[in-house]
Amino acid sequence: MTDERCHCGQPLHYTNPEIRTVVDRLIAAAGSRFVPIISDGRAWYVDRHYIALHGIATADLPALGFRELFVCPSCRRVSFNPTDLRERYCGACHTWVQ
Repeated sequence: MTDERCHCGQPLHYTNPEIRTVVDRLIAAAGSRFVPIISDGRAWYVDRHYIALHGIATADLPALGFRELFVCPSCRRVSFNPTDLRERYCGACHTWVQ
């Protein structure tokens, strides 16, 4: 038995075990439970289980509490470094952006 939790706070609550198996295989193949979702120049690191269980509406992402990532408006690279988001710095372009 697992005590893994969905981002909503509940234990993982799949009603169809086949979907859980597919998501678990995807996570194993990708090497991460989280995936960057990019929308309107912003990005969040979202739990794959949450997407499978609840779907995702990009308009809701700021309020869901997932970790926000930095997306460079020039080169579109995604940075997982929280300092880059805070300082709005792109390590690929070596520039600070407004």
